[in-house]
Amino acid sequence: MRQHRLQGWILLEAVLAMACVAMVISATQYQLNQLTKQIIELQAKHHHNVQNALSEQMSKTFAQSPSIDSTISAATLCQVCRGTQLQRVLQYELSKW
Repeated sequence: MRQHRLQGWILLEAVLAMACVAMVISATQYQLNQLTKQIIELQAKHHHNVQNALSEQMSKTFAQSPSIDSTISAATLCQVCRGTQLQRVLQYELSKW
């Protein structure tokens, strides 16, 4: 009888330990999700600031405001895609000369 009670307490302690581990993992995942959202927001703001600075610099250089396709630039953040957009804008400006 005493051994059954001891096994019951051990089982209860194991369940409580697993519940505590699950809570810690859940809290960690929540924090990770929050940090990921903040990083994505900061990247989007930085991308927007870079795009505005590029547009402003190009308008000062060429005395016109070039149209950078905002739907493509908002959807893609890769260097190759942004380089292709810049090439299109520069080709447009050079074709005017």
